[in-house]
This record gives sequence, structure tokens and C-alpha cells, in this order.
Amino acid sequence: MFKFKNKSLKAALLAMPLASVVALASCGPIADKIGKADKTDKTESSTNFGFNQPEDGKLKFGIPWKNDARYDAMLDIAKKWNNLPTVKDQENKDFLPIEIEGYTGYYDGMASQITKDISARNAQKGLNLLFNYSGLAATLNKYDMLLNLGSNPDLKKTIENTYVSDFLKAGNLISGVDPKGIYLIPAVKSGKTLGIDIPLLAYFVDQATKDGSATIKPEDKAFFDGLKKTDQEFIAKTWGSYTKIPLNNGGLEGYQFSKSKLENYKDLFDLASRIKKSFPSSNNDDGISSKGRWLVGVNDSASHWFISSFQVGNSDFKNYIVDFGPNVKSFDYRVTKKGTPAYENGKQAFDLFENLQKDDAVIYEGNAPKNDSLFEVSTIQKKHLLPFALMSTTSYNKKYEEKESDEKMNADELMLLPEPTKTFETETKKSITSQGPSIMAMHANAQEDKATENFLKWFISEQNTFEYKDKSKATQTFTGTANDYFAFRSNYLNPTKSNLTSDYKSNDKLPHNPMFELLFNTFKTVVNDNNEYSVYSEPGDATSQAFRKAVQTAFGSIGNQLKSNNNDTSKINFDTFLSELKKSSNRIIK
Repeated sequence: MFKFKNKSLKAALLAMPLASVVALASCGPIADKIGKADKTDKTESSTNFGFNQPEDGKLKFGIPWKNDARYDAMLDIAKKWNNLPTVKDQENKDFLPIEIEGYTGYYDGMASQITKDISARNAQKGLNLLFNYSGLAATLNKYDMLLNLGSNPDLKKTIENTYVSDFLKAGNLISGVDPKGIYLIPAVKSGKTLGIDIPLLAYFVDQATKDGSATIKPEDKAFFDGLKKTDQEFIAKTWGSYTKIPLNNGGLEGYQFSKSKLENYKDLFDLASRIKKSFPSSNNDDGISSKGRWLVGVNDSASHWFISSFQVGNSDFKNYIVDFGPNVKSFDYRVTKKGTPAYENGKQAFDLFENLQKDDAVIYEGNAPKNDSLFEVSTIQKKHLLPFALMSTTSYNKKYEEKESDEKMNADELMLLPEPTKTFETETKKSITSQGPSIMAMHANAQEDKATENFLKWFISEQNTFEYKDKSKATQTFTGTANDYFAFRSNYLNPTKSNLTSDYKSNDKLPHNPMFELLFNTFKTVVNDNNEYSVYSEPGDATSQAFRKAVQTAFGSIGNQLKSNNNDTSKINFDTFLSELKKSSNRIIK
């Protein structure tokens, strides 16, 4: 460890905050090297932070999970860290034991409680590390409690050498932060997929081409002819027979099926509306029953509108619905300003979704049946009640049946495609969603901030062996970093350079299922082709969670108003949506 040459220097350094003390430089084993002092001349005072927390000889890691595999994995990680000789050495304050603190209420509940504590300057309730979304990081920044992990040269180098830069950029999509800093560790990421019920799509295509005049694009004939035609008798009872409706009237007569129409939202939603009209038995309104009703399922209307608006703006945040950056203390909701690119992009994305609402062709959290408190589109899809589902790549094993059943979509009847990478086919750049919580650090005091950074370097770079129980209660071993282990147990991707340059099938640090393989290959494509693809991560602000909820509420309100006004989109339009958005936003949008 570094030896102080005089007591005055030691005292001065211990009095300094993170920006001075934790600028560490090292190489080699973490336990021996990470704690070395930075030689740069920084004199930042601890008053630059909102307040100090008392030293209690331990680190606290707040997570939004309790009693699941993620919580268990974090306990395993804490146990491994706490048993390191350097951590057990009570004289070594640079390496402190860590406690895992699970919060109730999931991400929102955790963020709400922490916001309450730091706004009240409650030093006794503070944390050192947090697993959550960038909105909470923005809240920490608002109260001057967010640590810039890039101020430690050694940790900065380790982070940049570990993660693919596309995923580190999300840490700069936070209002009010210095874009040169590092504020989030992108420890676990998932994406989105378009899940297609193969037999159901096969039924629609077969009926429209054999009983009607729809055709298949010649180069895509093998794709559509190869769709598995199982469960057709059950599906016919569920969705009814085909009705010939001319193309100009919104039907499938004269329509040409093509694979490319599954790759952008405009064409996908147009196909959904045409199927809805061409199979009139789907026009029932009795909730999730034995009859098909919806064509598209969206787990989160806000997330959909966000990325669609981003895509319409050619995947450039300069054209995005909100403005943020180092000189913006809080989101500028410029989408409300008519005539701006943000307004026009938001409107185009909204109009496409509203057309689905008008046709009663989409199910989302705003119109889910009242008794469905845990709304999940895959639950509906696996009953052959939903041909197209836009959903997360996590929790694959919970979604579909492995055994054969005519009344349920089996695992081999699910086609997984990347989420549409464009909203309109004419856009020049493609984009995909990166989502999932990140790790952020909260200021405590100079000593604990230093220990926090030492833990983080170990978490993301040190190889360890962990033991865990699988679903059959058999003991399994996993070798990798603590970050790798947590991602594996959580069915997330750790977006490291090592992982995303590996061969998926031979990488035993990754979960192996069809959804995860799609996620891996999609992210790998983006990494290998930055010019064609862009990664979309939702920007963070202290008001972003309230904004997200307001968007969901506004979409629900639009759906209800369309029903009450005979689906008149001249009366219920984007300006109506913005009005509802303002009303639902608790005054964050003026």
C-alpha cells in the first residue's frame, strides 16, 4: 500500500473529498495496488457535496430486489468480498465490508425513499452504492451527492477498458452532469424483442393469400412458407374466418406480405390494423377471453414512444423530445413546443400508436383488463391471443411452454426478431434499446468514497468463483467477475468488451436461451457497425420517472377518449395527448 511520507500530507489528504483523494493510479492485484493516492493538484473541498455521512466502518449497497435470484446473487457477492483478507483487516480502512440493503417497491419505491432521505439531508439513512436507473443518478446529482467515478484515474481506466463505449455513453444522458465524467456502471443490460406467434401469423397469411388476393414478396416466400402451421384448428376458433376487405379500405386484399414490414413500426402497425379489420371476430370487447382481440402487445407505452420518437429524429438526441445536458439543470420538455423538431418527431411517433388505439388493435398497460395487476404481454401471447409482442429480453423461461399444447404457444412456436430498428423505413440510421439498471455511487465521506471505488474495481475486474443453487437445487459453480456473476444470475448481459467479442455458444458466462442469444447478437451487431446503428438509452432526470408515468397515464386517457368520441382522431390528437401529459405530470411540464 502507499506510504505517506509525512503526517501533514496524510492529514490533508484524509480531509479531502472524493475528487482529490480517490484519484488513484495502480496496476496489478487490487488488494495491493488500488489505494494509491493521485499526484494531481486538486483542492476541491468536501463542501462541494450536499452533506457528509458519518463513518460507520462499512459500505451499504442499496438494491431494488428482495427474495429473488438477484438478491441472492448480491448476497453471494458481498460474502465473497467480505472474506477477502484486506477487507477482514480492520486496520485497512480502504477496504470496508459491504452490506446489501434490499428495498421494497422495486425501482420506483427505492428511488422514492432515497429521494426523501437525501432531500431531508438524512445522513443516517445514506448509502454508498445503488442499483437503479439514471433518473435516480440525476436526483443524486441534483443534491450534489453523485460521485464522478471518472475522477479516479485508475478506476476510470478500468471502467473504460472493461465496457463497450456505446453502453458507457448512457451515463452522460443525465441532466446537469459533466459529459467528461463517469457516473454509471452499465453492469446489466437487456434489450427488446419482437416476439411473433408463428402459427398465428401463418394462419393470417394463409387465409389472406388462399382465400383472398394478398400475395407474398417473391424473395420472402421461403420465410412465410416456412412458418409452422400448428394449432390451426384452435386458432381458427379463436380468431374466426377471413373477410375480404380492399386494400384502400384498410384490408388485406391486394396486400403484399414481406419480412421487411416487420422491421419498422409504421409497416408493422399497418399490418396489425389490416389483420384486425380482416378478421372481424376479433372485434370483441370482453377482455382477455377465448377470442382473439389485439394484434400488438406493448408492455410499456412510454418506452415505445420514447424510442420511436428517437428513431423519427434519425436516432439523434439533438432532435429528441426532451433537452438535457451539462447546462440543463432539469429536462426541457421541448416536445410541447409546436414547430420544433421535438414536437414533430413526438407527433409522428404518437400518430402511429394512436391509430392502433383507434382500431383497438393494441394492448398496453393503459387498457389492460382491470383484474390483470401484473400485466405482461407474453402472458396473453402464449394463449395464441397476440401475434406480435414487443417485450424485454429478460425472463425467457417464464414466458412460454416447453411441452406441446394446441391451446398455448409452445417455445418452438415463438419467433424472436429484434425490435423494429426504425419507425419509418426511410430513416437512414437504425437504433436499438439498451435498458436495465446501472450502478451509481453516492457520496458518504472521503474514506468511504475511497473504499467504494476499491469495491467497484474489484466488482468489475477481479475473477472469482461463486457457488449457487440452480432450479433443481443442485450446486453449480460460476467463474468470472462479480459483475459477470450477477448478470448471469439475473438473465442480463454484462456489456463488456470481452463478452461482446466472444463466441456466444462457447461463453459460459452468459445465459443460454433464444431471447438472450438474440440480445447478444443484436448488441454485437451494433458494436461492430456504429455507422449504421445507434444504441438508445432513456435519458435521466430528477423528473424523468414522473414524466414516464405521465406518458403512460396520457396514453391511457387517449384510449378512453377515443372510445367516447367514436375514434375521431380529428378531435383526439397529439395536442390532446400533450394536454393530458401536462395534467398528469404534477406540474413538471408547463
